Amino acid sequence: MDTLEKLKLYLRLLCWCSQCSLSTLLAILPSCDSHESLHFGKSIHGWQIKLGFSNNILAVNSLMFMYINCEDLNTTFSLLRRISAKEDIACWNTVIAGCTQNGHFWEALETLNVMRRESHVRHDSITLVSAISACGNLELAFEGKLLHGLALKILAGTDTRVQNALITMYGRLGEIETAEMVFSLSCNRNICSWNCMISACSQNKYGKRALHFFRCLDFEPNE
Repeated sequence: MDTLEKLKLYLRLLCWCSQCSLSTLLAILPSCDSHESLHFGKSIHGWQIKLGFSNNILAVNSLMFMYINCEDLNTTFSLLRRISAKEDIACWNTVIAGCTQNGHFWEALETLNVMRRESHVRHDSITLVSAISACGNLELAFEGKLLHGLALKILAGTDTRVQNALITMYGRLGEIETAEMVFSLSCNRNICSWNCMISACSQNKYGKRALHFFRCLDFEPNE
């Protein structure tokens, strides 16, 4: 049974049941992950409204992520504008991270700008990782360096995920020396840190540097 058939079965079960919990709806929602399943996602959205979960943060975050995956950004942003808890960083991160993961890099950065203008929410590491990744993919050096400065200011440069995102971004910008600087200052390197540095060198045809980092690798290599 493929995903769409399973969704049809779930929706039939919902119609037969007189009661349905939020956890049941949230368990079904991740199956709606493409434009083809948008119709089913909207049906689940309707059930959430019917059952009184319109302002539940977890429910709305799940819906926004579903709509992004299904390429319906208009509904995503409509939900973000209407939700009563816009001061919750999780709501903003859902949209910013979701847009970045699905290749909507400009929309991710615009959402970040709206968050900074219209809310009092403070960025966290998830916000920065997503925004830095968007800048790297769009090769926006100036904006990426502004985010680097912001990361140093609010996280003191200690978050490994942010540092890894910066290494990847500088690699895409062709600034290998800056990528190496971020790598060398990282206090909590993990296997991803080494992979990011090796990939940055390889992408910019610094084969010897890539081999150097591979030989210095203090983790078991992965695929």
